[in-house]
Amino acid sequence: MKERKVLAIYIYDNQHELVETIVKKVSRKGISIDAICFLTYRYEKCTDINWPCGIKFANFVVNKLGLTRLSNLFFRYLGYKVFEKLIDEYDIIEFMSFPPKQFPLAEYCVSKNKEYFIEFWGKDILHASRDTKIKMKKLLDCSKRICVNDQIKRIIQDFYTKEFHVDYTSKFAGNVDGVYMGNKDIEILDTLTEDDIKKTAPLFCNDYKNKIITTIGYNGISIQNQDKAIELMTQMPDELKRKLHIVLPMTYGTQPEHLNHVIELISKSGINYTVLDKFLSNKEICVLRKITDVFIMLQNTDGFAGSVRSHVYCQNVCLIGDWLEYPIDKEGIFYFRVNWDNLIDQFEDVILHFDDYHTKSLPNRDKMIPFMKWDRYIDYMCKLYK
Repeated sequence: MKERKVLAIYIYDNQHELVETIVKKVSRKGISIDAICFLTYRYEKCTDINWPCGIKFANFVVNKLGLTRLSNLFFRYLGYKVFEKLIDEYDIIEFMSFPPKQFPLAEYCVSKNKEYFIEFWGKDILHASRDTKIKMKKLLDCSKRICVNDQIKRIIQDFYTKEFHVDYTSKFAGNVDGVYMGNKDIEILDTLTEDDIKKTAPLFCNDYKNKIITTIGYNGISIQNQDKAIELMTQMPDELKRKLHIVLPMTYGTQPEHLNHVIELISKSGINYTVLDKFLSNKEICVLRKITDVFIMLQNTDGFAGSVRSHVYCQNVCLIGDWLEYPIDKEGIFYFRVNWDNLIDQFEDVILHFDDYHTKSLPNRDKMIPFMKWDRYIDYMCKLYK
């Protein structure tokens, strides 16, 4: 049988390392897959298919030279046509994220009777408006597979059942039930040495062994609600504040006014802190997760992001908003469900009894392995590509 060529198109540049991992693991299984970021032209290439010079030049300028501000200029010049030319050269198109900017490419696939899969990134559904979801329906119907986790599947089912008064389940019988992507950081997390930690930890806290390192969220988007958490923490007794060092990862998606607001709040809180607003390597991020003692996740919505999984895997004591739906309860994973009314009471209790709660978190590592390893996901995707 002739080997089928796969093109993966993704849109969020912060997906690149995850996509790179997938491409490498799938290629080891004998599947040729190329991948490109729709917005920045960053790509991974495994096939011998000749790509348009415009894409190669855009990648060189935007990514090699670091002139990211020119990406919009390239898009105005190259437009959708250059991606349509790419699509023509492949047997299967995989949309590794599916916000509205991807819709015209899926529509092009439909017009050319091109086989395509849709793999949802959490925010594609969690942040989508009603009109966006309705526009999405035809493209979902035409997709050969819709790869979703259980949470996203349920959101899709509930919306279309309510909107169109039909059971939408049958429309995507090929979904990935309970098969999560692996975690791109697991190999780094499992191989970090004490020397790695000793060298890197001072980026986050010089006195990390004597403080309860508390990381709040994993990016700087305002819906992470770090500002609301800090405002509440300001009310804590000084003796508890002195035990803490707060780390605020705000290297992605941060608006300057929101960053300045968070810095102003934390600087007046009486708590030692580090605000991360510069790019970190994967290894540095992994060290942060290793030295974190308490992880607080209060974002409005979340599809069980890899960052959250890493914190649970690293045996951090986790306080997670009770409005977030993660598939970890049935696995017996220990964590605290909190809301805005009980957050500070619970956090104070964790500070006072940290050793006890950390001991309860130790078994979480082994229980998280199904949500971290790549084997099931890669095997499933390879079956789709063949």
